[in-house]
Amino acid sequence: MNKNKKLLSDFSKYCAKNPNQRFFQALRNWMNVNFILVSNNLEIPTFTEDLQDTFYWETKNGKDK
Repeated sequence: MNKNKKLLSDFSKYCAKNPNQRFFQALRNWMNVNFILVSNNLEIPTFTEDLQDTFYWETKNGKDK
């Protein structure tokens, strides 16, 4: 099994065991990290202006569709 399939399988199993977690919440917990931060700024981002924590995101980009 290639590395991507193995990781996806492992994450899918985690999600099945934790169905009440939101996607990014589950991803963070499965990765065993405190934050998954994102930015669209190509320069060095600052937390207060450019970085967003994905914990409460419920959609792919954190915006309502």
